Amino acid sequence: MLIKEIKKKVFSVGVLVLFLISTMTSILQIQMGSAEEQNPNEIHLNHYFSEPWITQKTVNNTTYDFAILNNSQSICVSGEPCIPIKPVSVLLPQCREIQSMTVEYEGNISLGENYNLQLGTNFVQLERIEPQPQNQNYNDLVSYPTTIYRNCDIQCFRGYSILTFTLFPLHYIGYTGEIYYYQWMNVTITTTPTGSINPLFRNLPEDQNEIKSLVDDYSCLNTYETIPENPLPSYLVDPTKIYKYVIITNSSLVNLQEDYTFEDLANYKNARGITTTIVTVGDIYQAYSGVDNQEKIRNFIRDAYLYWDTNYVLLGGDNATNNGDEIVPARLLWVDILDHGEPPQVTDSANIPSDLYYACLDGCYDYNSDNKWGQPTDGENGGDVDLVAEINVGRACVSNPTEVSNFVMKTLAYENTDDSYLNDILMVGMKTGFGDEAEWGGNFKNQMIDGSDCGDCITIGIPSDEYTINTLYDKDYQPNGWINHYLLIK
Repeated sequence: MLIKEIKKKVFSVGVLVLFLISTMTSILQIQMGSAEEQNPNEIHLNHYFSEPWITQKTVNNTTYDFAILNNSQSICVSGEPCIPIKPVSVLLPQCREIQSMTVEYEGNISLGENYNLQLGTNFVQLERIEPQPQNQNYNDLVSYPTTIYRNCDIQCFRGYSILTFTLFPLHYIGYTGEIYYYQWMNVTITTTPTGSINPLFRNLPEDQNEIKSLVDDYSCLNTYETIPENPLPSYLVDPTKIYKYVIITNSSLVNLQEDYTFEDLANYKNARGITTTIVTVGDIYQAYSGVDNQEKIRNFIRDAYLYWDTNYVLLGGDNATNNGDEIVPARLLWVDILDHGEPPQVTDSANIPSDLYYACLDGCYDYNSDNKWGQPTDGENGGDVDLVAEINVGRACVSNPTEVSNFVMKTLAYENTDDSYLNDILMVGMKTGFGDEAEWGGNFKNQMIDGSDCGDCITIGIPSDEYTINTLYDKDYQPNGWINHYLLIK
């Protein structure tokens, strides 16, 4: 598992380590999710952690200890100890960026020695499940992790700037088996003015509610007041109208004579109070400029988002049809394929079709104009690309009138039924051929039923007391394969 440290802003980071083993000062704890207003120049967050509890499980005849902390989640980096971590997300003030960040800890408490934490396994490829060798970056003679926080990243959502980072309240020394944790971790974030306003800020009440649900601390929400002055939209987007839901398709799939059409879907949404319109790619291509059709569509979606208050976009058509045509083209994002060496090396590259480009509207996704879209340096000012979606984008993979009719019919039927079949789940698993536990895909599907902690990954799973779970596994139908009758009734 590769941990990639992303920095979209360059800022100085100071870490003040306070070795307080027996003395703990009295500090006011600020509850996460707080709306208590703070000075935008400096943000203070204080995290309290109660004593971890230790559980055990046996893997390949070896018993391992697992530490669990309140309000945290576990992480297992390949070849490194599995530990609990605390992800934190903070809303930064409008028109300000980070100048420095300081993390202090207090109450360094040891749980004792002789604990045996499992090392993370490799999740990237299916292969024989075997204990993972120690990562070259992990030294069991020193405390792990070697820092108390990591992964500072700034992303934007609908014009709001969000800082995310990870705190490490628990540490482990592999050689002695000692586990210790910090009762308090106190974060101070100092900001400085930028003088710029994110052009995607709309100042809508619904956006404020969304940001409250996305971040742990939104105490700087009151600083977001200034709406940017954006250029007027294209003639295709009338700023006096409001359309929360937009369907984008081509002219051949509009005004069909089938039983169900995109117009029927739009009428249904409008009747339910969700203002909806249909726009064709032909009209978009005429009204908008761009290096290609994908950029023209994205420029239209940005205008719809800003001036129609659009939150939902349905791409009504395939990326590529059987005859090679594109109804609504997807953006091909550049991907480097890495090996599992230390450090990982690029072994191949590929383009992967993705609609993320239409959902995440910050930046251009090709900052250096090399036609390799979505690289880690293709975001604003050469930073990482935007990975937080402003728009909820879906795609109807249809290419002809019959497929449109089936899609709309099924969508309307789903939204208007309370039939018990909605609680029926089908788990399908094939023969993977990797040997042992990984020989059959059904073994891993079973881990999704009622949850599992197998393979160093804790899964909540699908509760069998709430859903009717059926399985269709290759391993259950040997040697002749699935029986047609079962395929029909499943």
